[in-house]
Amino acid sequence: MPSTTLDLLLVYAEAGISPLGQSMLLPPLGLVTMASFLQREGVRVRVLDTRHPMFSLPWFADYLAEMRPRWVGFNVMTDSLFTVARLAQFVRSHSPQSRIVCGGPHATIDGEGVFAAIDPDAIVRGDGEIPLRELMGAKNLAEVHGIVHRQGRGLSFTEPADLISLDDLPSPDFTLIEGMNELGYVPLAVMGRGCPYRCAFCAAPLLSPRVRYRRVDGVIRDIELARSTLGGSTVKMVDDTFTLDRVRLLDFCKRITAIGGGRDFSWFAEGRIDRLARHPEMLPAMRDAGLRSLQIGIESGDARVLTAYHKDIDLQETLDVIERCARLGIFTHTNIIFGGPFESEETIAANLAFAEQAVEKGRGFLHVNSVFLSPFPGTEIGLHPERFDLRIIDPELTRTANFENAVTESTHLSRREIIRHRSHFVLEMRRIQMQVVRAQDDAFQELCRSALAQMGAFHFALLAQCFPDMESIAPLVQQAYLDDAEARPAYRRVAGDAWRECIPVRTLMPFIREGDLLHPEGLSQPLSTIEGDVFDVAAGKITSLEIAARIGASPNAVRDALASLEEKNAIVYRTF
Repeated sequence: MPSTTLDLLLVYAEAGISPLGQSMLLPPLGLVTMASFLQREGVRVRVLDTRHPMFSLPWFADYLAEMRPRWVGFNVMTDSLFTVARLAQFVRSHSPQSRIVCGGPHATIDGEGVFAAIDPDAIVRGDGEIPLRELMGAKNLAEVHGIVHRQGRGLSFTEPADLISLDDLPSPDFTLIEGMNELGYVPLAVMGRGCPYRCAFCAAPLLSPRVRYRRVDGVIRDIELARSTLGGSTVKMVDDTFTLDRVRLLDFCKRITAIGGGRDFSWFAEGRIDRLARHPEMLPAMRDAGLRSLQIGIESGDARVLTAYHKDIDLQETLDVIERCARLGIFTHTNIIFGGPFESEETIAANLAFAEQAVEKGRGFLHVNSVFLSPFPGTEIGLHPERFDLRIIDPELTRTANFENAVTESTHLSRREIIRHRSHFVLEMRRIQMQVVRAQDDAFQELCRSALAQMGAFHFALLAQCFPDMESIAPLVQQAYLDDAEARPAYRRVAGDAWRECIPVRTLMPFIREGDLLHPEGLSQPLSTIEGDVFDVAAGKITSLEIAARIGASPNAVRDALASLEEKNAIVYRTF
């Protein structure tokens, strides 16, 4: 641990249940990029990742006492809001000289809500590099561009900060993260910032509708430094719009091939169906340059729902792209969203029918996942759910983290029915995908086995190489959660006398298979009504006592339900 007093400590607060069960641990690139820029400007700065095995509240208290940071900064996502609020209060108690600044998507979009929940000294809106540089030297917050701060009883919004040129940023220095070597990060890089699309469920266009790029030679330097620092045989490109600029992408493919892409390492990216369909040369160029895994956004198999989302993709083009990826040997991932616009028996049936077609076209290379809609603040659906025939059951999203529980219902389907349909979809997809994977030839099976060494078993085809059937996966995934909890002081298997302040976290997926009771996969019997109510809100966001108030149950009844869930290994506890 360094001994120099800090100007700024940037803290990445994990959201919900991550990293339990996570296959790829990605470093907090945004915080590291800001820290690298500020360090070059003479600011004494470090980054903490609360996912680190060493991180616990007692450890954090000792760190604050030694480092005495002038400012502590938090990146606020919607899923991490509750965690940041608790950590900010902890900083105030244990490092009263430190001032608190928040940034990130949720803080930018819902500044008033963040002030209500966290009450920071300042909020940074949008890009953080220039506002934080000004903040470090400012005597008066009104002088700092691009922030929000309290003024009297209200809030004051200062003039927007200039947008920094991405080419003026140094390559991210991941050694600024405390204990970096113990986290097992996957190297990552980004080509640009911003998104010109307007998906109704996404906050990206609200943050930066204009796309700005970094020069390709700078991106290549970033990748080389990330690989030399973090190691490993894979790189993750994290752009929302990686395939937007065809000329830039083809140039990138040439440059990354020159530094060993496809030979010394493989890489992952996200791609849009419309761009890949209309520029067929991009997929083989990416494959030849080392692309081995591609995330594609489908979201729904119903054209009316896609129109409501403003996805601007064609379902036949989607099938064509999936088929071409399979011919090229690119493992693809996609999500189908449940609880979305105009949800009905018909949209559910369309999702399943399309997913079955897609899996057949994918010939084992396609992994179809399913998630629940999270109506984030500021998005079109979050602001106007009635336009999409939706009602938001839990506007604060306390029941869900990382899209793994339903918080909406429609005119035609209740929330419980939506969960039940998603449960059926998950089981059907596993069955169908297993059939397709098992039907492939020996060359495909060997490709899967070799990919395991690079990518880990997070794609369905790779899981199928490790397990004889899907029924054996759920208990092993649950055990991985439990083992991870055992290894981290920030988690507990049994809360004991501290149960009131601890934050329950599900280790199993919310399933409804029969009646109206939750029946998490891996348990032989459905949960009782009170167990199900507690389990339903155990998303790693609020404490056990807050859960009791939320569901209208007595603390004793909740404690008994928690004890039963502990015995079933259905929950662990976070301590912050």
